Amino acid sequence: MAQQPNLNNSDDANRHLITHQVEESIFVEAGAGSGKTFQLVSRIITLVIENDVPISRIVAITFTESAAAELVTRLRRNFSEIARSGQLDIKHAGPRTFKDTELAKQRASEALEALPGAAIETLHSFCMRILKIFPLEAGLPPRVEKANDLLADVASAERVNETLALLSASLQGDAETNRLVDELPVPVSGADLRGALECLTANEVRVNQLGDVVGWMDAHWGELDQTLAAPTHPAERLTVEYLRGMLNRVEQLGSLCTDHSDKCFVNVIAPLQAELREHLEQGKHPEHFCKPHLDFRGGAKAKWAGTTPREVKDSIEEELRNLDKKRLAPIHRALTQVRAVLAARTVALAQQRCRTGLIEFHDMIYLAQRLVRNSAIAQALHERFHTICVDEFQDTDPAQLEILRNIARGSAEKPVPGKLFLVGDPKQSIYRFRNADLDTYMHARQEFPTFGETGHSVVHLANNFRSAPAVVDGVNLMFNELFTQAAHQAQSVEDAPSVVDFIPMEYPTSTKDHPGQVLILRNEDAVDAIGTKGSDSTAHREIEMADIASLIKAAMANEFGEYLKDAQSGTAPLELEDIAILVPTHTIARRVIDLLVAEGIPYVSEGSTQLFNAPEISELLTVLRALADPADKFTHVAALRSAILGCSDRELAEHHQLENPPEDHPVSQAKAWLNQQHMLTRKLPLHAFMAQFVASSAVGEALVAEPSQRNNLPRVTLLLEIVEEFVASTGLGLREFVRWAEQQATSSQGISEPVLDNGTKGVRVMTIHRSKGREFPMVIIAGMAHHKSHHVQARGLDKGTGVLEFKLGNFTTSGYDAMAEYEKLAAQFEAIRLLYVAATRARNTLAIPLEPPLKSGGYASTKFYGAPLYNALRNLSHHLPMVSADKLPGANRPLPKEDQAPGHLDLDAARQHVAQLQAHLAHAATKAPRISVTSIAHAADHAGEPGGSAEPEAEHHCTATMSTGIRIRDLLAMERDPHTKVLGDFTLSTAGGTSFGSAVHEVMELLPEGRSAQALAESIAPLHDLDPQAIADVVAAAECFAASEPYQYSLKAQKVYRELPVFDRIEEVAVEGIIDVLYLDGQEWVIADFKTDRAATPETIGSYFLQLEVYARIVEKAMGITVDRLELIFLGANGPQVRVERR
Repeated sequence: MAQQPNLNNSDDANRHLITHQVEESIFVEAGAGSGKTFQLVSRIITLVIENDVPISRIVAITFTESAAAELVTRLRRNFSEIARSGQLDIKHAGPRTFKDTELAKQRASEALEALPGAAIETLHSFCMRILKIFPLEAGLPPRVEKANDLLADVASAERVNETLALLSASLQGDAETNRLVDELPVPVSGADLRGALECLTANEVRVNQLGDVVGWMDAHWGELDQTLAAPTHPAERLTVEYLRGMLNRVEQLGSLCTDHSDKCFVNVIAPLQAELREHLEQGKHPEHFCKPHLDFRGGAKAKWAGTTPREVKDSIEEELRNLDKKRLAPIHRALTQVRAVLAARTVALAQQRCRTGLIEFHDMIYLAQRLVRNSAIAQALHERFHTICVDEFQDTDPAQLEILRNIARGSAEKPVPGKLFLVGDPKQSIYRFRNADLDTYMHARQEFPTFGETGHSVVHLANNFRSAPAVVDGVNLMFNELFTQAAHQAQSVEDAPSVVDFIPMEYPTSTKDHPGQVLILRNEDAVDAIGTKGSDSTAHREIEMADIASLIKAAMANEFGEYLKDAQSGTAPLELEDIAILVPTHTIARRVIDLLVAEGIPYVSEGSTQLFNAPEISELLTVLRALADPADKFTHVAALRSAILGCSDRELAEHHQLENPPEDHPVSQAKAWLNQQHMLTRKLPLHAFMAQFVASSAVGEALVAEPSQRNNLPRVTLLLEIVEEFVASTGLGLREFVRWAEQQATSSQGISEPVLDNGTKGVRVMTIHRSKGREFPMVIIAGMAHHKSHHVQARGLDKGTGVLEFKLGNFTTSGYDAMAEYEKLAAQFEAIRLLYVAATRARNTLAIPLEPPLKSGGYASTKFYGAPLYNALRNLSHHLPMVSADKLPGANRPLPKEDQAPGHLDLDAARQHVAQLQAHLAHAATKAPRISVTSIAHAADHAGEPGGSAEPEAEHHCTATMSTGIRIRDLLAMERDPHTKVLGDFTLSTAGGTSFGSAVHEVMELLPEGRSAQALAESIAPLHDLDPQAIADVVAAAECFAASEPYQYSLKAQKVYRELPVFDRIEEVAVEGIIDVLYLDGQEWVIADFKTDRAATPETIGSYFLQLEVYARIVEKAMGITVDRLELIFLGANGPQVRVERR
């Protein structure tokens, strides 16, 4: 049972204790709006002014730089006042006086002088501080510096690529790689690693799928100790002896049946016995044994002696589980062997990096953690710092707690009284994606009173000075229900994540007259009209957006004076800037912004969108990809179709069919512009090129010309600033910048858009995470009718063992399932805390539109963000009734003119210049999703692959593409001809990679024009960063393809199209791709495709033919022809290997 805060003490008594009992260590659980920063400052003032502790000996740790800056500002303001007057005025409480006024002035002045160098900073900065004090002891050179974040990101990506290259080299039997692996401190040799990789690749696992695991290890290298110590899976295999033993055990169970007509015997025992006997009698390989389908229904207890049908079935299910374990043992062993090598290499690279003295963000924590394990170092730091204060302690993790505890205790067994002051609120722990660990917080709170017999207390601050009583009461009602439900759920699960006991907030007498209200909105008439149940949420999202618009209009109309805020003179009506719309994800924020634009409601976006996912920046990146890799035809076509160049599908098809397209054709002009920009990338530094590129693309003018888009202009400005920093930090070029930007776009911690708060009167829009530490007169919690992310954690540490568990394709390490279930439940509990954070940002009005679809029982599906709240409020309807937003007074009135978004500026020339671009931008914002034919063909192949980072984002592009691909693939499903496995030419050391494949395809496109493969490869390979050996491989591959019958037939064909771009719509999804060769062989049209795979399984070949099938359907529709034959040409060891399907 966790130690509970001391609720017997009154709130005032606890605040007095915090401020004055500095000789005691205190663990404070401070509820939302309780003024915890004020209490922290008060305690520091007591230490400095009354106890003469120099500010240089006080550590005050925050978890963000902005919070540290705010704390320094408050201390400077307070010390300045004390230095001037000898006392401190406290709002609503009178002045704080000191026994010796002159001494107080002197100590405050000294504190002001020392404040710039004081350890009031983030934990990472504090770790850097102590590493600089003891660099040699930490294994660092005397001079230690923090690496630039951009450079660190690029370096991390390079380390991942180098590790994947090492694995590929191991798979090829490279002797130097074997030597490197042999030197790693793990019981896995180079030969073992090669065998493990061969086992995985034989089971359809590709080396590059390990990139996510390698990246995670790189960022968490300090947490790999237990993974390094974990044993590899035993070298077991399914044997004939095991199957015989299994047959014996099944027969023994069957012998207990007294009537062989019993359903349990007929449907379970008999078929399993028969299958095992047949397999053994025919002498088949044990690993080829296939479990029969068993029907576990039925069975009469009276027909079994000494057992029951249920017990028999349980025994058989256990036998089948053990059979699977035996069958998968080689794969499990391979996974653990690869894991050990990757962990050892990651740690070795981290140690090598740290020896240079240029350390990265995460290095600081892990190096400091190891440093303070030295008792002499811990004692020295213990003596150096008098007190350690930590704010937002709920965001800590095990490594950070170990650092604090070791310094607090020095060489003693336990921290001494007065050394620690910890402040946190477990109900506001919402940063799991940043490694925050609520379990660590709860464990620390539980053991805190045991640090010593006296001098260590846990106290609670309940008074909320922020929110009006009506808001406090409403939040207490809702979240007492939600946290109680979470606690009940945790009790039913073994080893469940920590849950928080909900302790209600209180409000002081000073706020009892503050105006406030809680509005729960649901438009039952509109919901009934659409009549949807279950998972269809499109119409419900539209209703929710209408609710938001109605709320804002009602608040501005304020017909009955219900929408008020606190003011110096008492109260005042709300203004637009007093309203904050808080959302769970960046995706929902963009939808809210679209609503506000459509309604003409001014808004200020405060980091609500990640920069590289913003539409304007995404369009720029689409073109930049083509410029960075001009030989990639797919990115080239995507750039032409982008909103910036605006070529339509019709124009592209028309241009392709023209033998000599005119220069004034839109596609010709766009291509000429791309070529011009590409030449400039060779002549100009990246930052200079980007400046002219943005100017030439007219994106800035487009945003200025359209009033609703002017707020987005600073995104482009920020992009240019980032490019300058990227060049200054890394010295790299366009291709590397595009890769880095794509990583940022998929990262949960990618760069946010700039805060556009320049005094604009407008509704604030931000994510809930962004709102942490903020407060607003009116809060609207939006996104409750939106789907939550169904992302399953692909890797993570097992809570019990500390070992990394992960999923790779269809296979997992042994502890993955337990880890994933734990993380899934932890995410559910955090989602409740996220809503609590949002609700407690409100001062006077809290409004929550709740429009999720309902299941048949009247409950909301847990797929939606608002489901927990809606289901909890079913039990609270008499306290918090739901109302319809459109019936709110003033909900249908337009905003006052002074509050409406500004009209069009007089920029006719600019508008004319970008009119076509704006039309394409509008079209791009509303058109159906787009997917490549390759993504459709391989959607099912990738369905089990791990996703990216645990963020708190609801929708991921990769997930959307995969699900769309699977849906379309299913629509096109058809029987495929059986094919045998293709073994490629393994003498080509670079075959199989994307760059290699692109180079070969470009050579094959140009080869019929008469140039030699050697000359083409020499000019094309450098564009793909291929080395001289790769040039020889490109030539060999091209000559192999050129020797194939399909290629030779295409040379003689009456009609032939090479690298033909195709576009169509399937189920309202835009589908696009590029056909290698389409030719007319006599009377038959044929599609041929070149494949550079090292090997292709029958399943892979089937996916490739599905890809060609989609191509065939598109060209048949577009050209009015019939495609009769599909051909795949592979690189064979002894020449080309061709696979053919007739349609």
